[in-house]
Amino acid sequence: MNPQQKASQFEHGTIFQAFLNTGGYHRWHGPVDVVIKQGRHSSGAYCSGIRPHAASDPSVPGNTQHLVASMAIRALIFIKAKIIVVGVDVIQLSNHGSRGLGVGKLGGTTIRGAG
Repeated sequence: MNPQQKASQFEHGTIFQAFLNTGGYHRWHGPVDVVIKQGRHSSGAYCSGIRPHAASDPSVPGNTQHLVASMAIRALIFIKAKIIVVGVDVIQLSNHGSRGLGVGKLGGTTIRGAG
């Protein structure tokens, strides 16, 4: 597929860049059903770096995952949502929630209800 033709479909649109934390990926990250239309690796990297004063900070190695991810393998995944409805009567005032994994419902993200 011609990259210029694909790019023109997204002019004046919104780009979503995801970072998947190694310990935090679970069902919250997929709130809608989709059809994967195309995927491919993308060469290149963002222009990024660590600020000079951060280089001497001992916590930097643990806090640079985002930087490393921005320079690591990148991919483009083109998806088509089966339903584009977000938050339709999923969350209502006075509802209670508790800790736990969420699930996708009606295109929005829900929390596990208490009781």
